[in-house]
Amino acid sequence: MTRIYTFGLEQETATGGAYLVLQVAHRDQPRAARVALANAAKERGGSWKIVHKACRRTGVAIPQGEVLGATGPFEYTLDGE
Repeated sequence: MTRIYTFGLEQETATGGAYLVLQVAHRDQPRAARVALANAAKERGGSWKIVHKACRRTGVAIPQGEVLGATGPFEYTLDGE
C-alpha cells in the first residue's frame, strides 16, 4: 500500500538556516526519505537533514517516489546574544 510521508527538512548555517516541508508517496520510509533529501538537494541546493517525519496511509494508487508537494524553504536567523 502506498503511503504519503511528510518530511520536515532543515539546512543550518552559522547565522540561521532554512526549513522545508516535502510530501513523498512511497511504500517504505527509508526510500521516501532518500527521495525527499535528493529532491531538496537538487531543487534547492546544499545539504539538508530530516528533523520531522510523519506517515499517512492511503488506498490511492500513486506512483512510488512521486514528490507530491513542497512548501518553503522558510529562512530564519539566529540572534547571537
